[in-house]
Amino acid sequence: MVPFITFSHTALFSFLIVAIQYTHRYRRTGNVYLTLSLPNFLRDNLRVLEDATISGITIKAEASLSIPDKDYRYGDGMGTTVVVQGPPGKADVHMFRGMLRGYTLDSGPEPITQIPLPKGGFSRVSRFLVHFATASDAHRFVRDIQGVITENSSDPTVQRAPYRAHVVY
Repeated sequence: MVPFITFSHTALFSFLIVAIQYTHRYRRTGNVYLTLSLPNFLRDNLRVLEDATISGITIKAEASLSIPDKDYRYGDGMGTTVVVQGPPGKADVHMFRGMLRGYTLDSGPEPITQIPLPKGGFSRVSRFLVHFATASDAHRFVRDIQGVITENSSDPTVQRAPYRAHVVY
């Protein structure tokens, strides 16, 4: 077994899942949850993480009995979920589905979800959450769509919006 993270020649042991917590706007909160396979190593792992730093940022570690419930809409932890921003504001799931030809979508109940605007909000672009079958398809889609320009209006003087996409882990 290869250690995932090493600090001062000491490794973290016995963890199964690393989950990154996101806000409702798909921005990282800075919180990461490690799920241990055996509770025997909890104190050792907390001791390793106590004064560790990553890129100059001190890590704060604490024990928790459970992690917050994982909402399918906020990513699955496997790198198969993508947030896309840039389609015209009036775009819907059916229009967006045409752009996904050639990619394998997840077989879940709703592989494409439109992210609604806040009540009373306005945006000239739409946002979608797309669940792909594999991480490879998700990353390929992000590479293919990143920076593509969309026409939001038939008027050439109106500013065009580029597509932006990133993988949610």
